[in-house]
Amino acid sequence: MNTRTQFFVTARAVLISGIAFLATPRLAAQNLASPTTTSENTFMQLLIPILAVVCTFAATAGFFIMRSRKQAAREQELQSSLEATKVELAVTSRHLNEAMQFRFQVLNIAANDLKNPLVAVVNFGELLNEPDMTPSEREVITGQASGMAERALGLINALLEAHQLDVGQVRAHIGVVSLLPILHTTVERYRLLAKHKSIIIFNEYPLPTQAEIFVQADETMTRQVLENIISNAVKFTDFNRSVIIRVLQGETDSFVEKELPNNREELTQNARKQSSKRIRIEVQDEGPGISPEDMKKMFGMFTRLSARPTGGESSTGVGLSIVKRMVETMNGRVWCESKIGSGATFVIELPSAEK
Repeated sequence: MNTRTQFFVTARAVLISGIAFLATPRLAAQNLASPTTTSENTFMQLLIPILAVVCTFAATAGFFIMRSRKQAAREQELQSSLEATKVELAVTSRHLNEAMQFRFQVLNIAANDLKNPLVAVVNFGELLNEPDMTPSEREVITGQASGMAERALGLINALLEAHQLDVGQVRAHIGVVSLLPILHTTVERYRLLAKHKSIIIFNEYPLPTQAEIFVQADETMTRQVLENIISNAVKFTDFNRSVIIRVLQGETDSFVEKELPNNREELTQNARKQSSKRIRIEVQDEGPGISPEDMKKMFGMFTRLSARPTGGESSTGVGLSIVKRMVETMNGRVWCESKIGSGATFVIELPSAEK
């Protein structure tokens, strides 16, 4: 019952009461004028004002009861809204605290990682001022100082890139990209670095002059992802070993089946249809492998894994985090398959495209 209805009910009760009280003296006068009035008239004289009072009281009580109920409902609604707001504020506060702790952790790790190469550069600079240093020694120190400076610059660039991805400043320009020229150029660049560790890179994919494979991706991001994954394979592979790079395309239902070897019945027609439209790049190394504990955190920012580069190369701990974000930005997937002592295989899947 709304306020308007309550008003009319109360007004009607008051009106009945007024009529009753106005009618009472008239009935009394009729009784005096007619001595033969029956007891029924006397009863009506008493009943009408009583009913008027009862109606007025009931209407007034109903009005206040409805108003109190409405007020209680409003207070309950406000209380619920307040509780929900408190929960939201608590969740937001927790997320902000976690974000602040993460930023402090990142700054602390970044500062420590930058400190070592910069201190080394300063020390190398002091050594170069020694008057009795031979030209060959100066050349070695200059090369080491340059390497340390490049390491620091690489970390700074990685941090800036990760920040740009976080705030959405880097956007993928998705289009039809020819995969093989980018992959082949990247492999040839790292083949020279692998040669210093006597590592052989095997190509299990056609040359760009032999075939064409197109993906829906951002060309710059695709190149960065491949460079990071292939460079890691060379870093973590032991001397005199090999790295294998594969490209799989076409009807690739086996992609999903490989991920769910014990759940083949769960593969829906939609999953099969989607998997047949994806291109897979696999980079397999012969390094020490990755432990199950490291597998859970390997794509996190500044993650320190137990496996270390086999030739003393630097590792910022940022690269795989950037790779994951870039691949997912291009509507792809990336993961790792590994066992301790059996190397690791990094898998990248990108949507297929037609020229």
